[in-house]
Amino acid sequence: MKSSTVFTVIFISAALVLSGCAKQQPAADAAKEPEPIGITYKEGKGLRIANETRRIIGLELVEASEQNLAAVISTTVQIYRQGEPNAPVGCLTGFVTEEEGRELKEGQAVMLERATSAGEKVKGTLVRLNSSTQSLLHQTEVLIQIPDPEGRYRIGTSFQATFTAAQSQQVTAIPRPAVLKTSEGTFAYVVNGTYFFRTPIKTGAESIDAVEVKEGLYAGDQIVKKPVMTLWVAELQATKGGGACD
Repeated sequence: MKSSTVFTVIFISAALVLSGCAKQQPAADAAKEPEPIGITYKEGKGLRIANETRRIIGLELVEASEQNLAAVISTTVQIYRQGEPNAPVGCLTGFVTEEEGRELKEGQAVMLERATSAGEKVKGTLVRLNSSTQSLLHQTEVLIQIPDPEGRYRIGTSFQATFTAAQSQQVTAIPRPAVLKTSEGTFAYVVNGTYFFRTPIKTGAESIDAVEVKEGLYAGDQIVKKPVMTLWVAELQATKGGGACD
């Protein structure tokens, strides 16, 4: 009788252990999410992208990094005084923001490109920063000269002026293609485990290749370099059932 009782207790204990293992196994399996089909979205986590889809869309990742960034500043300027043989320079005027004005220095070079003639470029010189407009307009006037003894450019002719900041600064920056600008704000897609989460960022100075990130990212954060617009459209379709133009 005793041996029978002992056997029964052992049998029941073994059954409970096996039953416990059976209950725990599904939980472990649930933690392993299956490979997504295409691109899927989960609220609070972001987008998941199948490996084959990553290859097809050309997904590239990169890290935010500390860089010496010399801001590139661009604005529209116009001829207000034509060049002529006795005064062989044309004079142009335009405006930049107060912050941009502090990045510039009188005497520095500026590249000008005709707004109506693609490819035509002229080198000029920033001769004056007029800060008297700041209090009223919160802008700084830039005065530029270009060589033009023949008076080729009439008064009112428009150019796109491009300046490079006089000094570079050490900042956290990401590649320009990684920045997503929408009507909802400015974002970057950040790696969030197996997901890509759209994160709001505040940007600052911009160079030809990179953009400063003042808020939202730290150096070392892994982000999507491209194609951010493809991810944005996929997210819109998943959350709103529409496209980028909705």
